[in-house]
Amino acid sequence: MKPDAPVLLEAFHYQFHPAWQTFLRLFDAKDVEEARVVNSLFAGMFPKDDIRFNYSLSGGTLMDFGSYAVSVVRSVFADEPKEILSATYRPLPPRFDSQCDEAIFAEYLFPNGGIAKISADLQARGGYWFPALTKNLPSFNNMLPTLTVKLRAQTTDRGGELEESTQTSIIFHNYMGPHLYHRMDIITTVQLKNRVDGKVIKTEKKIEYKKVYNWPTTSETLKGDESFSTYRFQLEEFVNRIKKRQGSGVWVEPEESIRQMEMIDATYLKTGLPLRPTSAALERIE
Repeated sequence: MKPDAPVLLEAFHYQFHPAWQTFLRLFDAKDVEEARVVNSLFAGMFPKDDIRFNYSLSGGTLMDFGSYAVSVVRSVFADEPKEILSATYRPLPPRFDSQCDEAIFAEYLFPNGGIAKISADLQARGGYWFPALTKNLPSFNNMLPTLTVKLRAQTTDRGGELEESTQTSIIFHNYMGPHLYHRMDIITTVQLKNRVDGKVIKTEKKIEYKKVYNWPTTSETLKGDESFSTYRFQLEEFVNRIKKRQGSGVWVEPEESIRQMEMIDATYLKTGLPLRPTSAALERIE
C-alpha cells in the first residue's frame, strides 16, 4: 500500500469486537467439522419495497443480513469453500422485485472436509403452533444471530476394547451485536465406547459459559471499554490505521472483501438468481 493511499475498510464491525477475537482463539480452523449460522428478523421489520430488496441497488438478503453469515463461515474455516453443495432462496411476493431473495439458504464444503450451513431471513414468518393459522404471522424465533461450530471428535485409546471420544461444540449467541448481549456456550461431550461394537458405556457433558466485552489489557493504541459497541471498536482500529499505530491487528484487507463478494456471487449463481449489478456511479468512475 502506498504511504498516501486512502484508508478503506469494509464494515464487518462484529470482527473488531474482543468477543469475536476471543471466540476464534477457542479452536483451530482445521478441526471444524460443521458450522451453522442462523440470522433471522421478523416479517414487517422492513417493508418489501425497502432498499434492501431493490435489485438495481444490489439488493437481496444475501447482500445484507446474509453477507454476515458468509463472512462468518469464511472466518471460522479460515479458508474459501471448494464447493457450494446447495443454495436456495425464498422470493419476494408477487408485485415486488422478483430478482431479490427474501431469504437465503446455502450449504458449502470447505477444503478440510467441513460443512457450513447458512440461513438468513429478513422476513421470517410462522414457526408457531397451528401452522395453518399462524404461518403468515411474523416470527420472533431465532431473533439473536447465532453461530454454532462443531469440532471433530478426538479419540483416545483407553486400553483393551475401550476408547474415549471427546467432541466440543461452541454456540455463539448474538455474534453480530455482542456489545448488547452475547454468550458463548462451550459444550464438551466425552464418551467411553467399546470400539468393537460401538456401544457407548458412559457419557459426560460439561458446559462452560464465556462473555467478553473488552480487551484483556488496554493501552494508547489498544483502547477499549465494556461500553464500547462493535462500531466503536472498529472506529478505534480505523483511527489506528490512519495514524499508523499497531492497534489490535484486526482488519479487513481489500483481497478479503473481493473473496467475500466472489462467494456471494457464486451463491447467487447457484440459486439461479442473477448477479448483483455494479452501481452506475462506479461504472462512471471506471
